[in-house]
Amino acid sequence: MATSSLVDVHTLAQFWEVDIRTVQNYADIRRENPPLPREAHGKYDFVKAMKWMYNRQKTKIEILDNGGDEKLYALKMKGQIIKNKKDEINLKRDMAKILDKKTTLIAWSNQINTIKNFLNALKYDLRRDLDGIAESEEQAEVINAAVNRIMKIISKLEIESIIVDEEKLLETPEPEIEAEQ
Repeated sequence: MATSSLVDVHTLAQFWEVDIRTVQNYADIRRENPPLPREAHGKYDFVKAMKWMYNRQKTKIEILDNGGDEKLYALKMKGQIIKNKKDEINLKRDMAKILDKKTTLIAWSNQINTIKNFLNALKYDLRRDLDGIAESEEQAEVINAAVNRIMKIISKLEIESIIVDEEKLLETPEPEIEAEQ
């Protein structure tokens, strides 16, 4: 951080047109929440201090908009935080319904296992079909025919029939979320 943006307590007090003790109180955690960020004893980052003052004044305006009742404002802010957390949980739950990682992995694994089974069967079919054929051209034709047969079977696989069992995982009841009071 550039030291040129550091200012002392006197500069901030003069800029905000308050006394030095008020600036010191702004930096005291017992008097302000959140307190004015301090870089060192009596030294403040000017940009951070201005952002802090902007947020402080914005909060004071919001409190005045709520009839000047700080407790009502604090209660509304806490309610908004709880609502945001519930919305985040619901969003994560909805995203899990759209793409359930476990279900997707199971379905993909089923696909791979099906293809592996067909390829293993192909090895035995080729051994049987190539037995006694000496010509490489005839062997190539037999291999191409066997591979094409397996590829045709694989291309006709119905993914939905494999996924059906995994869809039951998505139908599990959702846990209830209790609102904090």
